Amino acid sequence: MFRHFASTVCALLLSCFSIAQTSLDSAEVSAYRLSCPEKLVPGVVYSVDSAQLNAFASPDISRAINTIPGVKMETRGEGGSRRIQVRGSSLRSKYSIRNSMLIFDGFILTEADGNSPIEWLDPSFISNINLVTGPAAASYGGAYGGAFIVETIESKNDYPSTNSLVNLSTTGREFSLTDSNIPYSIRATSTYSSKFDGGNFSLSGIYSENSGYRDWEWNEKIQGNLKITINDNKGGKHTGIAGYYEGRWALPGAISEADALTSPTFSPGAQYNAHVDRTRIMAGYKYETTLKGGSKLTSSVLARTTQKTNPYGTTNFYNGYKEEDGRGISFLSSIIKRVHTSNNYSIDAEATVMHINDSYNLNEWDYESNGVAYNPREDIDFKANSSFVSTSLIFTNVEEFRVEAQIGVSHRRRDISGSIFESGIATPYDSLFDPNPTYTTFLPRLGFSYLLNNKSILYFQASSGFSDPTSFELTEPAFDTNNSLKSENAGGVELGIRSQITEKLFLNSTLYHQVVNDAIMQFADSNDVQLYTNVNGGLTMSGFEQDLTYRNNNTVIRTYAALTHNVFGPDSDNDGDFIPGTPQVSFGSTVRYNSERYNLALDYRHIGETYLMNDNTDDDGNTYTLDAYNVLDISVGSEIYYDMYVEVGVKNVLNAKYTNWANFNGKALKFFNPAPPTTAFVTLRRLF
Repeated sequence: MFRHFASTVCALLLSCFSIAQTSLDSAEVSAYRLSCPEKLVPGVVYSVDSAQLNAFASPDISRAINTIPGVKMETRGEGGSRRIQVRGSSLRSKYSIRNSMLIFDGFILTEADGNSPIEWLDPSFISNINLVTGPAAASYGGAYGGAFIVETIESKNDYPSTNSLVNLSTTGREFSLTDSNIPYSIRATSTYSSKFDGGNFSLSGIYSENSGYRDWEWNEKIQGNLKITINDNKGGKHTGIAGYYEGRWALPGAISEADALTSPTFSPGAQYNAHVDRTRIMAGYKYETTLKGGSKLTSSVLARTTQKTNPYGTTNFYNGYKEEDGRGISFLSSIIKRVHTSNNYSIDAEATVMHINDSYNLNEWDYESNGVAYNPREDIDFKANSSFVSTSLIFTNVEEFRVEAQIGVSHRRRDISGSIFESGIATPYDSLFDPNPTYTTFLPRLGFSYLLNNKSILYFQASSGFSDPTSFELTEPAFDTNNSLKSENAGGVELGIRSQITEKLFLNSTLYHQVVNDAIMQFADSNDVQLYTNVNGGLTMSGFEQDLTYRNNNTVIRTYAALTHNVFGPDSDNDGDFIPGTPQVSFGSTVRYNSERYNLALDYRHIGETYLMNDNTDDDGNTYTLDAYNVLDISVGSEIYYDMYVEVGVKNVLNAKYTNWANFNGKALKFFNPAPPTTAFVTLRRLF
């Protein structure tokens, strides 16, 4: 049925080409790593700009990212715990990103074990986020889901400018004089940017605090981000970045459907003081130049350090206390050279080298209810490194087609040492488990685009990818069962159409199919302890994505949709069952209207029915589902004084009751993390 539907949709889209009126843009796409005319990009590059990121007083990027078809970002509370899935599932997404790369101003933020610190991404200092999805992500290190390409603000004016805002929001929690948890959210940010002779400078500061909707769902952070660019007299561009992040967020814990209906603010994590304290510091340097032979060289290096304390727990069987101390460095260098050119075509060669090195120490103890840690469980030292090398050959005929052929290889290694404790007795790690797991993956990729006419392009690509088990998955929390996790390996194909139907109407439609072998899945044992395993037989994931955008001088209207058919593989224990965590249908629309006097923003999102549970011991894994829901946000803004703007709005206008962080494969039917009901906000912004 799904294949029949997809082929029907594709045929309908092909039939619309004849009504196109204007030519596709021929501008270069800077977000796409292999520099390419926009009309010939052989894949999908979705983009969200600063206006989308800052809409509705968002403390994070979730609302903007959720307007991209095939992407689902969830948070526990506004600005709290966060996770993202891209053309994948939430089988293993306890938090963060699992199958995608994060590149920030040309620096690799993804760590050697595959985890990406998405809490670093604040809307206030980001100018745009581009997401390269599917097989094209193989060009960014091999992650099979996608690559987030983030660019921060640079001054476009010849004079210094400052953008400051203060936001006050309700949280959805009812106010009571006897309740010590006052329902409020406050956010204050300021970004200063300026040009100077031969360069650019920007500095951002952020403070946010949210008391949360649920009993134990608070979060707070302070953050600073600095970027300096300098152009030398030899044509080189030097970029330096530095940043500091200090964040704390509660871990409320999932509850049952009965509790979600009668006591949605109940938080079992409160009695264990479950929360995260995280500090991150990073600094980096990037150099870009054009060599004498015409080759374009870009190299960057980033150093980072982090500390984390984490009391956790939701039941008598699942609780403890962890401390982490880590540091790492990442290096990325690429060179592209035009080896041949003529009036009709060009041939370019490209090579990329990427290396990531991380080390950190993890200590874990039992945890008493009075907050005293005792009885060590483990003291583990991790050293992880990841190396990626690729070379590409690109043939381009600007008037007809483009072919990209890549061959790459990724090698990853971990050296693990330390001790595991049982009843106070230490056992060396290497006497129990393999202390040096290694993974090697070959990453071929083929991309092809063809101009059907001046208005429409057909593109195809195929590649392989991977996603390694993170250190969290290897150690959380029943260490003795998780040491044998294999790396996920995936192969995917994509077929798409991009068309400019009229001067103001743009269409992008994509069909994809991928197979993930040795997929990592989270499940719970009889004591509700979270464990991880590889799925025998793997996963097959297919989908259709569409984005239709209308744009004129003061209005942008986007509609987007995604259909998925994600099931366990034919050789798995759950052959044909739907994979928990991915709605089969999701769609939405965004409206942005700006005039001299006021602006209007509207976001609507529908998330279809979602399966919640499936594991290798459950014969009826598709029994439990999360109901479909609809979310509508509306805001209106206006200039009230010279360079002073006010925005007021309402989030979740329909007062939908839904969970924004389902605990997939949880035992005792504890699936739900209720999202806030209707909330209101007001934002004051000053530009000067």
